[in-house]
Formats: sequence, C-alpha cells, structure tokens
Amino acid sequence: MKSLLHCIVHHRRLAIAALLLAAPLSVSARDYFYVSNNKTVTILQYVGTDQAITIPATIDGLPVTGIGASSFLDLTNLTSVTIPGSVSTIGREAFKGCSNLTSLDLHEGLSGIGDGAFSQCASLTNLVVPNSVVYVGMSAFSQCTGLMSLQIGDFSSDATVAASISSGAFMGCSNLVSVVIGNSVQALDLILFSGCDRLKRIVIGDHVSEIPPNEFSGLPSLEEVVIGGRVRTIGSAAFRGCPEIGTVRIPGNVGSIDASAFEQCTGLTTLLLDPGVGHVGTSAFSNCTSLASVDIPGSVATIDASAFAGCSALRSVVMNEGVANLGQGVFRNCPELASVTIPGSLKTIAPFGFAGFAHLTDVKIGNGITDLGAFCFNNCAGLTNITIPASVKAIQVGAFVGCTNLTSVFFIGNAPTVQELAFESSVTVYYQTNTTGWGPVLGGRPTQPWRMPPQLTVVDIGMHLNQFGFIFSGNKDLVIVVEACTNLAVPVWQPVQTNALTEGLSFLSDPHSAEFSSRFYRFRAQ
Repeated sequence: MKSLLHCIVHHRRLAIAALLLAAPLSVSARDYFYVSNNKTVTILQYVGTDQAITIPATIDGLPVTGIGASSFLDLTNLTSVTIPGSVSTIGREAFKGCSNLTSLDLHEGLSGIGDGAFSQCASLTNLVVPNSVVYVGMSAFSQCTGLMSLQIGDFSSDATVAASISSGAFMGCSNLVSVVIGNSVQALDLILFSGCDRLKRIVIGDHVSEIPPNEFSGLPSLEEVVIGGRVRTIGSAAFRGCPEIGTVRIPGNVGSIDASAFEQCTGLTTLLLDPGVGHVGTSAFSNCTSLASVDIPGSVATIDASAFAGCSALRSVVMNEGVANLGQGVFRNCPELASVTIPGSLKTIAPFGFAGFAHLTDVKIGNGITDLGAFCFNNCAGLTNITIPASVKAIQVGAFVGCTNLTSVFFIGNAPTVQELAFESSVTVYYQTNTTGWGPVLGGRPTQPWRMPPQLTVVDIGMHLNQFGFIFSGNKDLVIVVEACTNLAVPVWQPVQTNALTEGLSFLSDPHSAEFSSRFYRFRAQ
C-alpha cells in the first residue's frame, strides 16, 4: 500500500494506470484520480472527457470532501460543474483557466474556496456562493471577465457563519454589474473588486463590520451602495472617485467615516446621514461637486478639516445639536453656500469659520454659542440681517467686516462684549427691552430697542363648561380680543371677551355660543 500511495502522489500517470487495472470502480469514479484516508476522499485530478460534470458525493462508499489543487486546471472543454454539499474545500487553482465554464453550482456544505480556485473562468456569468462558505481565497474568481452577477450568502436568516473574503478575490471581473454580500460574510479584505469597471450596484450585509480602505475606489460605473446594519467603519478612500454614485445613506451604526471616504464622488446629489453616525473624517466628502445640501445629525461630534471642501454646488448646511468640533476649512471653497444652521453645542465659531461665502443669506446661530471668532463671517456680502442668541458673550474683531449688505443685527440677550470694527458702518444693533447692559452704541454701531411682534398660538378649540372657546398661548401679559359674527358675507363683528395671557396662557370663551346655529370668530392682540 505504501508503494501504491507513493505512486499515486508522485507519479500521476502511472497511478491512473494502476487504478484502472485494480478492482472495478463505479462509473463516476473512473473519471477521477483520487486519494482516500479510509474516511473521506479527495479528488486529485479529473481524467474524464465530459463537458458537463457532477462531482460525485461518494466514491467507494466514502464521502468526497475535497477537490485538490489544480485538479481541473485549464480544462477548456468543461462547460458545467456541480459540486455537492459533501465537498467542504476546493483547493488552490482547482478550476483555474476553465475558460468555457458557463455554469457553476455550489451547494451548502462547502466551507472553503482556495486561492485562484476559479481564476480565469472567463465564460462564467452568474455566481452564487452558499452561506456555508467561511473562506474565499485570494484571487479566487479573479479575471472571470464574463461574470455579471455575484451573490455571496443571502439574507434569509441572521447567519452566524463568520466568512471572510480575501484580497483580490474578484479583481479584474470587468463585466461584473451587481454584487450582493449576504449576512454570512463578516470580513472583507483589500482590493476585492479592483478593475471591475462596470460594477453598478453593491449591497453589503449586516455582519460586515468594516469597509476597508480603497475597497471600491475609482469604480467608474458604481451607482448604488447599500451599507449594512453593523458596519462600524467606512475606511479611508473606500469610495473615492466613484463619479456615478448619486445617493448614499449612511446608517446610524457607522461610527466613523474615515478620511476621503467619498471624496470626488462628483455625481453625489443626496447624502443621508442617519442619527447615530459618528465622526466625519478629513476630506470625507470633499469635491462632491453635485451635492446641494447636507443635514448632519447631532451624533456627529467631530467634523474634521475640509470634510466638505470644494462642494461647489452646496447651498444648505444644517448641523444639529451635538456637533461640537469643526476642523479647519470644513466648508472651504463652497461658493454657493446660502444657508447654514450652527448648533449651540459648537460653543464657539472659529476665526474665519464661515468667511468668504458671498451667497450666504440665512444664518441660524444656536443658543449655546458663546464666542464669535475674529472675522468668522468676514466678506459674507449676502447677509442682510442676523440674530445673535442670548448665550453669546463676546464678538471678536472683524466678525462681520465685509458684510456690506448687513443692516440689522438682533440680540436676544444681554449686551455682549464687542470688539471695535466687528461690524460694517451700515449696521444698526437691535436689543430686547427686557435685557441689560445696553447703551447708545455697541461696537461702534448705534443701538435701538427691538420691538418684536406679538407671539400668539391657539393651543386648543372646543367646548368647556357648555361654552365654546379657545386656549391661547403667547407673550406673557399679551391682551387678546375675541370677536364673533353670524354671517361672513356681511360680517358685523361683536366683541365676545378680552383677556390677558397671564403667565403666557389663557382660556377665552363665548357665553352666548349656544344661542346661535352658527358662529364665526376672529381674534387679535390689543
């Protein structure tokens, strides 16, 4: 037996002859050169001539569990292969160069696909990798230039298999259009899809924890990206330079969008950042020249330098409460920026933070901001008015210099410290009469009381103590007059009740409402 096994392993042609002269084999076994350990069988070489083959699940009553390295190498006549669930491993370059293979059927039970196992199978068009696979080797399906559709696992259950896909597994699949990575996959290696220039759609399952750096960068046709529910990190430059991506939704499980992750995605028009998204890295979305608006949830504590720099179509930015740190030049070279909401959680607006936005007309500064840095809105010529919250304690030199159309600055709180030359000469400062610290000028500009219009809201309408009435809320001690008539065509308005909003709330009712079949009301501040 020792000499026969030596012959089998080291002298394949002699071994095949020896096996054919031995005891009769089953019909399927005669097509294979194999080795057994008396428990399982591993196929070492295919010696048949069929174009369509089904690997036997058993040989000599033993399960076939392995397909050895190079066992079908360069068999260009093969067109169809079915591999049963008994096979757990496919060895290195097992089917490499089977250039006419069009159909590959892999069954549940398969756990490992070796390096280059199906490389250069240029006629393969569709591939489904079962959930049971835990390892896809390097370049396993590289240069499968006819491959158009790929699915690895599925979403039928919360798969527990921790599969990994190795570097270059699908590199050079130049006609690949759609990739679905199911829940069985946990780890992606680098440059899996390099050279897949027709790839349009990628779905990433809920067990992948990281999209590696440069993973999908430079794919010229990529349009749709679905990011799974457990991805924690989108690596640096992961989607950099994908010009056809139009919409991206980043789910709240993503803790970090790393540097340049979506840089130069010039077709990106819609960016949806779900609550829960964390850090946004340096230049993460820079030069996304079609992006018009962005709403940043408060879970994003830090936005690094140049994160949105060069987004030349960006017009609206909303940063919600929770955003606490802005790097240098986050919105640099965004010439169309017209509206920005700055949360109080930011505490300070850095020097030159929003300088030079000539089209900026709408600025909302959240209560909580304490300091407006030097030249922070310098040369924002589109600004005509701005409201400063009560939390602001200091306005530094040049904060609004160059805002040549700014005429009105409204202060909600007490007078802050204002450096000279903070405002242009066209500015008048307005303050509320119930605040303190005001004189005739502030920062060299004249001041005036700010007479705000009354604020009034109808909170509820209905019957109360058999009378029809209204519950109002509004400015404390505001006097409200309610009037009524019975004919809107020819109205004769009669006063019903007058009342002051003690503590900002009051109920006003009509004691005569039951006397009329219909009644119309209006109300006004006195």
